[in-house]
Amino acid sequence: MRHRTLIFLRAFALAACGLLLAGGAQAAGPVARVFAEGEIAPPIYRTPGGPWGISKDKQELPAGTQIVGGIGATLDSADGAVRVRLIGDVGGHSPFPILESSIIFREPKNVDLEIELDRGRVDLINSKKSGPAKIRVWVHGKSGEVTLQEPGTRLVIQMYSRWSKGTRFTKKPKETDVPSLSLLLIAVKGEVELKGDKHTLTLKAPPGPALLHLDSIQDTDPNVQTLEEIPEWIETVEPELLQKMRNNYKKLRDLAEKMPLEQVLLAAAASPDEGARRMAIVLLGALDDLPSLALAVTASKYDDVPENGVLVLRHWIGRGPGQDLKLYNSLVEKAMFRPVEAELVLQLLHSFGGADLKKPSTYEALIHYLDNDRLAVRCLANWHLVRLVPEGRKIGYKPVASKEEREKSIKTWRELLPEGTLPGIPKLKEE
Repeated sequence: MRHRTLIFLRAFALAACGLLLAGGAQAAGPVARVFAEGEIAPPIYRTPGGPWGISKDKQELPAGTQIVGGIGATLDSADGAVRVRLIGDVGGHSPFPILESSIIFREPKNVDLEIELDRGRVDLINSKKSGPAKIRVWVHGKSGEVTLQEPGTRLVIQMYSRWSKGTRFTKKPKETDVPSLSLLLIAVKGEVELKGDKHTLTLKAPPGPALLHLDSIQDTDPNVQTLEEIPEWIETVEPELLQKMRNNYKKLRDLAEKMPLEQVLLAAAASPDEGARRMAIVLLGALDDLPSLALAVTASKYDDVPENGVLVLRHWIGRGPGQDLKLYNSLVEKAMFRPVEAELVLQLLHSFGGADLKKPSTYEALIHYLDNDRLAVRCLANWHLVRLVPEGRKIGYKPVASKEEREKSIKTWRELLPEGTLPGIPKLKEE
């Protein structure tokens, strides 16, 4: 843990040492305003102690408000000095697989804006008519100060955390049992100053020293990289995809005016439209509504829903330290899983390491789990198998199928990968 902290203190005074909480002192007035005009998806928000809801244009938000966005949610600081945009990996081009983005507003102290970056991507833009704009950014309990030197200056920050391959789930984690954390900072326009406890760094838009990439495992010093041009993924989103997302979000927003957001998302998860189903599953995870997520997956007749459910849960447990233990406790206490079943689910939500993939027993166990009584275990086993053995996709195993149909698929899997073999490697005859 000390190694992780040194990395971010030396580079940007940012460290991964705990989950962010939607708390903080309540401001006497608003600290931000929603800018929804022309946006594809106005942000989803939650004030301290309140329920989740869909925001409206020019809505004022107090300190402690948590915002979730993934398509292009836009907000302004109360004084209009800083524009904030939350963007997920809409087009699938980002170096990090970001499903959604989330920030929490704090009461600003000697800065124009103060936010906690919980996860995902945030764009910070100087909206002043003249002069610099200052933002204090918190990540997992540590802060750094960002100065956007001139009007129009723009900085993109991406944060992604995940469990390293081969990490075992444990019910008694040590300080070192935490997801790895990566931060990517890119000056898209103008000049940006980054100030921490130990260092002050300057980023300049391309062509120039525009990129700072911090890896919580490997990097020990700030490493500013020169870019000749702005990375394509910063701006590229296919128009057709955006239009589909705009249509789906409009339907969701219209329904949310008539019924609770939870019911709206459950209905969308059962929609005939695949895009609407994916949006619903991602949002259920983003809003921490794991019971509804489980309900949507178990009740679905569509293969893509369990698939997306696995991706969302893997993303969810990687948000920060303790997330996987929270899910384990929820499975045992609320979903009535036996401890051994819950532990198996959490282990399968992690990725296998290189040593595991060299053992035939790993694949034998996964095939065996295809007939497990728990749908969650079957979904996870299939998720791993079709990625480790791509030709197995042709088998067409369906976790939600009847036991008889599953047994037929499992038999084919065992023919494809006989006991004692590895993918692509024939079993040697015993001498």
